Amino acid sequence: LQLDSTAAYAYNELGLLARRFEKYEQSVEYFNKAVQFSPKWVLPWANLCGSYKDVGQLETSEKCGLNALKLDSAITLVHYNLGHVYLAKKEPTKAIAYFQKSTILDSTYSNAHFNLGLAYYENGNYAQAEKIWGYYHEKNPNDLMVIQNLGDIAMRLGKSSEAESQFLKLIKEDPQFAVAYLSLGQL
Repeated sequence: LQLDSTAAYAYNELGLLARRFEKYEQSVEYFNKAVQFSPKWVLPWANLCGSYKDVGQLETSEKCGLNALKLDSAITLVHYNLGHVYLAKKEPTKAIAYFQKSTILDSTYSNAHFNLGLAYYENGNYAQAEKIWGYYHEKNPNDLMVIQNLGDIAMRLGKSSEAESQFLKLIKEDPQFAVAYLSLGQL
């Protein structure tokens, strides 16, 4: 920025760094600067969508995401971030559509699969959540949270022995995972 104070890419990168350090307000400032200097570049708009969601400005977040979508509908991050916006707005059906699109655009994007399962769960479609989280678990076997989620889904679907197996597996993997004990007790 000392060499070029209008370098949108530099502002975008600073915004990403701010997000990683959970300085969401600061990330909004940086992404807005990137948009100011490159208004037709989709990435800062997609990133603004995520950061505005992080600071609880869901309407502004949604507008930024939809603007990014108009600029380029083939960017996975745009759909993924909009999925998060709709989860936060308690609109899981819309979230499902955006997470599905992000998994179509990039079938290796694990977070999109995890959150697609979450959106199905929030929508009450436990069988579909189980299917998506099962796929996610195959690709990410060390993610303990998905084991917990699979146990919870099994319990909700009346698969008691499968739920017990998931919770015991989780406790074996991490004896400090308190939610697994709670879930096992509930089962």
